[in-house]
Amino acid sequence: MGQGLMTKLALISANEFGLDIKDIKLSSTDTEKVANTSASAASATTDLNGGAKLNAIYNIKLELNEFIKKKIQN
Repeated sequence: MGQGLMTKLALISANEFGLDIKDIKLSSTDTEKVANTSASAASATTDLNGGAKLNAIYNIKLELNEFIKKKIQN
């Protein structure tokens, strides 16, 4: 994209999961996965995608914590 979006998103993931950026795998946009993506303009792309990524990571962490709690209790 020329805006460094993929790097920014990888950095968000690495930071939130405490990983090295080289351990993060991102794939490019694909209309087979999301048919109607938003336009890329100014910093809105980072704001929108970064926010979505943070929300997804938050939900993943919640699910992982619940999974771990159940495993520890058993």
